[in-house]
Amino acid sequence: MEKVLEQILTGLKALQEGQARLEKGQGTQGHELKELRQDQEAQGQRLEHLEKGQEELIGRVGSLEKGQQRLELRLEHEVIEKVKVLFDAHSLHLDYFESIRDSQARVEELLDLVFVQVTKLDDKQKNQERELRLLRAKKSQV
Repeated sequence: MEKVLEQILTGLKALQEGQARLEKGQGTQGHELKELRQDQEAQGQRLEHLEKGQEELIGRVGSLEKGQQRLELRLEHEVIEKVKVLFDAHSLHLDYFESIRDSQARVEELLDLVFVQVTKLDDKQKNQERELRLLRAKKSQV
């Protein structure tokens, strides 16, 4: 019986040691579980922070797009109007230069006519001067 009691005590002691190890393991697991939960909460907070940052970025991008659209419309109106004015001015200049060319052509035609008339008058004057010399020469002979 003593042997049986000793075996029972040894078994009981082994059971107590096993229970102590289990309790210690559960304590360690409890601590690890607590750490995991804390890490999970920290991850959740980081995720919330990232989501807020993303929403803020979405808002900023939307604001930038609106600003870009306003700028594009303004540029379209201002630039297109200015380009139209430039093309109109260019067209006016071309018309003006064409009228100057036409006037120049008329002046050149008139100059040609004047040159022809001056040449004729010069020839006529030379003929008249020759006739006057001839007449003077005849008069001095008489």
